[in-house]
Amino acid sequence: MQQVVLAVIFHQGRVVVEQLSEAIQPEFRGVPVVLPGGYVKEGEALKVAIKRKVVTDIGITVQVEGLIATRAHPLFPESSFTYFFCTVIGTATLSNHNRKKIINAQWVDINTAATLMLTLHSKVVAFMIRQVYGITLPKGTTLPELAWLAQDFELFGQKVRAGELVAFPTETVYGIGANAFDSVAVAKIFKAKNRPADNPLIVHVPSLEAVEQVAASIDNLSAKLLERLTPGPITVLLPKKDTITDLVTAGSPFVGVRIPANLFALEFLAAAKVPIAAPSANKSGKPSATHHAHVIEAFGKEVPNVICAGKTFFGLESTVVLPKNGEQLVILRQGAITKENLTLAFPGTEVIIATINDATNAPSPGIRQRHYAPTANVTIVPRGTQKSTVALIKATYRAEEKNKRAVAILCSLEMQKKLPGNFTVIPLGSEKEPDTIAKSLYSALLECDSQGVTKIIIQSFSEAGLGQTLMERIRRISETE
Repeated sequence: MQQVVLAVIFHQGRVVVEQLSEAIQPEFRGVPVVLPGGYVKEGEALKVAIKRKVVTDIGITVQVEGLIATRAHPLFPESSFTYFFCTVIGTATLSNHNRKKIINAQWVDINTAATLMLTLHSKVVAFMIRQVYGITLPKGTTLPELAWLAQDFELFGQKVRAGELVAFPTETVYGIGANAFDSVAVAKIFKAKNRPADNPLIVHVPSLEAVEQVAASIDNLSAKLLERLTPGPITVLLPKKDTITDLVTAGSPFVGVRIPANLFALEFLAAAKVPIAAPSANKSGKPSATHHAHVIEAFGKEVPNVICAGKTFFGLESTVVLPKNGEQLVILRQGAITKENLTLAFPGTEVIIATINDATNAPSPGIRQRHYAPTANVTIVPRGTQKSTVALIKATYRAEEKNKRAVAILCSLEMQKKLPGNFTVIPLGSEKEPDTIAKSLYSALLECDSQGVTKIIIQSFSEAGLGQTLMERIRRISETE
């Protein structure tokens, strides 16, 4: 097998990308950029090869800080691709020494690189780096201390098949997974989370074909849901097979099934070779984990196997949907996919949000009245004019301070600018981008817990689109509406 080495080179918050000549690499036609690198000579060490290719192709010297991953590539089935994390030694000025192969080489911001890289592994690496570090790297930063080894998905797969728990990321929140066929392993989830036995779990699979492992039947509407919206943040309730333990479904004949849109999750699920039952990775009733650090903080040695992938994308759980009679979609738990999304995706199909009573009696997780809650008491400030909202937040904050409470305000960036500088404020994001607010909610609640906050004052937000899910979560954590 031919070995190929590729370099993820960081310097001052940017990464090097190359545009290849189509005459040399016709398979890359239409692909904007790829990572620096190339073939390994016979008998050459991989680290030596990557240093050689970088200096001879683009004229800079690099220090190899660590291995990122080794992967196959669908365009080159006879080759093995190894990615290294590198930093620059000396000058970072690029010079094109291989004009037959490279049209252009340039430094770009890591987030820009993630959008430009369209081949499988260029995109995978950009995604992995961005997820692990969580933010765009600040200018002037070099990161030898942050080199990291690739996750051993095969090992995690072996562990979960052997009955161990494995925490893993999805595009929504982190989950704690167990073999859905193994009732003893599933019971460990309930023990670790202190989760009531009547609260069902969602079963995660890597593909549409794998859904048949857990579902006794799939009607046409359910099949369309899965085909159109997965992989993605949606859970579909289907009649369960007898091989799925009743502990997973809390005795219900239905099982919630989902295919997560997260590369780490899909690799783990494929390596597991069994369906994975997994609730969110948090103690029961507490805010969901949106970063691997939250999982480690909450569980420690109780869940020793954690797939570390940084921040999740959505920050809110999946939408749980029950298809009924082939003509109606009932949302039992609101989530990252909204009612409006479903209505647009399924014109002519009635989409309704179940009432609390209906949802509570249905086989869906995450619908208990007080859920996702921090240790602190939470008060929601109702929506009004900006002036009246600011005045009410100030008055509430000062009153709570007089009561000797440790107070924090969770609000938008726009609201933060209107509040006194001596107030403790945790901004969630911009009101112009409600997805950023939703993504930050749980991490902000966990930050309040870590700082010993005893009273949280939280701003109300527009309930358009994803805002409806956001406010549903906020109401569940609060003591007043």
